[in-house]
Amino acid sequence: MILPAAYPKVTHYRVWQLAWPMILANMAVPMATIVDSAIAGHISLSAIGAIAIASIIFSFISSSCSFLRMGITGLAAQLDDHHGQQAGHILSSHFMLAFAIALTLLLLQSPISHYAFSLFSTSSTVMELAQDYFRIRLYSIPAVLCQMVILGWLIGLGKSHLVFYLVVMTSSINIALSFITVFLFDYGITGIAIATVIADYCGLAIGLIIIHRTIFSLSHLKHHWCYWPQQQLFHLHSPLFIRTLCLLLVFAFFTQQSAQQSDIVLAANTLLLHFITFSSFFLDGFANAAEVITGQAMRHRSRAEFKRGIYYILTWAVATAVILAVVYGLFASTLLTLMTSSYITRYLAEHYLIWIIMAPLISVLSYSFDGVYIGATQAKAMCNTVLLATIAVYLPTWYYLQPFYNHGLWAALSAFLLARGLLLLADLPRLAHHIQTHR
Repeated sequence: MILPAAYPKVTHYRVWQLAWPMILANMAVPMATIVDSAIAGHISLSAIGAIAIASIIFSFISSSCSFLRMGITGLAAQLDDHHGQQAGHILSSHFMLAFAIALTLLLLQSPISHYAFSLFSTSSTVMELAQDYFRIRLYSIPAVLCQMVILGWLIGLGKSHLVFYLVVMTSSINIALSFITVFLFDYGITGIAIATVIADYCGLAIGLIIIHRTIFSLSHLKHHWCYWPQQQLFHLHSPLFIRTLCLLLVFAFFTQQSAQQSDIVLAANTLLLHFITFSSFFLDGFANAAEVITGQAMRHRSRAEFKRGIYYILTWAVATAVILAVVYGLFASTLLTLMTSSYITRYLAEHYLIWIIMAPLISVLSYSFDGVYIGATQAKAMCNTVLLATIAVYLPTWYYLQPFYNHGLWAALSAFLLARGLLLLADLPRLAHHIQTHR
């Protein structure tokens, strides 16, 4: 078992050493989907819509299980050389949990597919292609969920460069196989789905090889192949699942309310949300660094290093948020021109750019402190703050600002993002005390 024995001192260099591979990895993740959509554009217009619909459904399912990645990260960061047996239990039990969830989803694929696709209204051709793609794509769910466990484990051990390598290799295999199945074998949208499934299992194999050769000999798992205490698994993962589901529903509600206003508002808001996604690539990188630094501070029960870590994380995260806000202020209109050829959509989107310019500054605390609380395995606090921000801030703000239409909708989302960060900030003294007394 190889775990970091020494406690790396928190410095600006340490923060960037952990953050930059994760920033690049975050950018690489959607590349395969973008290329698949581009390839689908050479098949038919129906294929583009089919992949878009099926990908939304699959992403919702996989994102709902992201607690597997977050939960194991803090546990890995808090382990040291003297906890090899516990490490084996944690890793093996998370693999078993991921596989159990995946198996359940596969067994329930028929009702899941029926309900999910009933939410979309489109042509029969697009619907049939989307269902064919999704039916094949879902067979990769065991690999996807097990990869979440591997990624969380690597992040927790501070091996962010290996995370970048794994993500890039998986995406590259996916892109290469999609070209081969579509342009060489002419399998159409089915070929894209098959290529993605194969790439996900190749990524799982690469991840297992990385763990086996550099971190943890998989042959040792047979001695630890038992459940980590189920009560601890439940207490850790159930709040994270509720939190994740709540976040997904917030953005789903945002999209639904956008669609209720008009198709043009929906299109404009969809484009604007891409800017928030782009910001998350950078801010999530620093959140991942916070996960490692906080977990290690808990391992050594060092409140001083915990505070130092937060200071350095926030310094770079806030600086990055300011840069993103400036870039959006200067170039967002130009970027919108590149994103759409529809003048009316672009014109409408420009009316709401102020919310996009403010978004990185508003959300930087929520991203950073999410990383802090994940590293501290404080899942319940994360869940409570998201629920409170949703029920007490997001929904009331939206309700009372309905007369302002889309500005009111964006104000509600912004208030939600700000409230999440402020609520976690208010809880920070309690967490600092917890770290000091953690055993």
